[in-house]
Amino acid sequence: MRIACSTSAFDELFKTHQMIISDFFKLVSSFGIEAVELQVEHLSSLNKLYIASLLKEAEREGVSIVALSFNNRFGFPNEDARDEELKRISHLMRMAREMGANVVRLVTGESKRIEARYEEQKKWVVDAFLKVAEVAEEIGISVAIENCDEVCLHPDELLWLLDEVNSPYVGACLNAFNLLKSCKFDSKTFYEAAEMLAPFSMHSRVVFTGFDDKGNDRLINYSRLMCIFAESEYDGFHCIAGFHSEPLDSFPIALNLLLNSIEEALKSFGV
Repeated sequence: MRIACSTSAFDELFKTHQMIISDFFKLVSSFGIEAVELQVEHLSSLNKLYIASLLKEAEREGVSIVALSFNNRFGFPNEDARDEELKRISHLMRMAREMGANVVRLVTGESKRIEARYEEQKKWVVDAFLKVAEVAEEIGISVAIENCDEVCLHPDELLWLLDEVNSPYVGACLNAFNLLKSCKFDSKTFYEAAEMLAPFSMHSRVVFTGFDDKGNDRLINYSRLMCIFAESEYDGFHCIAGFHSEPLDSFPIALNLLLNSIEEALKSFGV
């Protein structure tokens, strides 16, 4: 298990133009992080010259782009809109591979719509990911579906979706905070759900709920969660992706907590 950091962790700073990608590379590198995830919405451009310049900046700061994250939408009632979105995502997946990323984080991409039956929406999402899986196999990249949007949000539904797609290139992206929220903040249900999803996870995004005076997360026991991942033999990245507190102050606390939690988990399983 390794640590990465996403530009999503500093989303507000990107939105208010207080941070750009080169600043992000320098910041994470200064804390010893060597792997990053880029949220596509934080990129200034998608043209080849800009992407080439990003790769040079990443190399200069000693960081590798291991994942790209897209806010896709696959739940459109309109078939033409779904097709256009698939074309966009296919292009971004190819771009991610050219940048050296091994995984792309996608979402089901929609809230439940009043003008469509929920079962219809789920079918649209399955159809979209079947096509995404074909692209993933063609270019050799993994697709991790985050438990984020309302469609197939709950663990049993996300596992159902993965079973329907049935591709070795498509797995889950476990977001612990989203999981806790979908479990109505019930700890027992949360850890049971994590045990369900961890074995199918290809990526992990970590959103912290705030910290106590000892530097522990207020709601999630990360040592326990990392043990769940270790037991499932997860060998991917845990990507710092957000805080419910000021990001620049929270970042070093979060990093220290995650480092210690992973170390404890690996030791307990003799890794």
